[in-house]
Amino acid sequence: MEDLFWVFERMPRQGIGSRATTLQALSRLGIVPGTREAPLHALDLGAGSGEASLTLASRMGAEVVAVELHERFLAALRERAAQAGVDHLIEAWPGDMATPPERPGGYDLIIAEGSAYLLGFEEALRRWKPLLRPGGALVISELVRVADPLSPPMAAFWGAHYPDLATADVRRAQCEAAGYERVDDFQIPESDWEAFYEAMESVLVEARRRRGESAVLQALQREADLYRAHAGEVGYQVYCLRRPVSVSSQGA
Repeated sequence: MEDLFWVFERMPRQGIGSRATTLQALSRLGIVPGTREAPLHALDLGAGSGEASLTLASRMGAEVVAVELHERFLAALRERAAQAGVDHLIEAWPGDMATPPERPGGYDLIIAEGSAYLLGFEEALRRWKPLLRPGGALVISELVRVADPLSPPMAAFWGAHYPDLATADVRRAQCEAAGYERVDDFQIPESDWEAFYEAMESVLVEARRRRGESAVLQALQREADLYRAHAGEVGYQVYCLRRPVSVSSQGA
């Protein structure tokens, strides 16, 4: 596990995505810079070293609570926020995203980029909905199966690492069954995948030089190799959701 943290601590992002993708999701929800009189109160779950939090604070002027268990990620987040001049807008909160801090009246926005799978997608939807104000938004990205069936190498790898992997349609239905209004969803572009794996492979070279080979490093390299050999069989889907204003008709 230490090898995993060593690698991801040295990457700009801990999951597939980009600032452009984050901003696109917000735009589809009507959340754009300069359109709010009051600050946007946001919760970033599984924040890692803070890429989404920094985007929200620097581009939206949002006040963000960034929830992350790994202290070294939080230390990096605090340093990056100070360098960007937005440390007064970001609270680095050490804790479990299964039980994040509540806000009186609820959050305007919750963002979870690639982190929901740690709880299970449906469990994450259930736990996080009460944290939103009525009309509040949830941006949640999730690995989905595109090919049906997956090729044998991909089926074996993801069967071992994410047995709950489902299609985008299944996840859409789960969002709606959980009582959310699905405003839109879209697939993360291939350029985000390439940027992520290029950064990861650069760090893997250094990790092997300093730490030697390990099962963790081999698994990370295997994931990158499989993506390039079987691009298009899986994708990351970004779901842009809202908690209904009238919660009585669709559950609390």
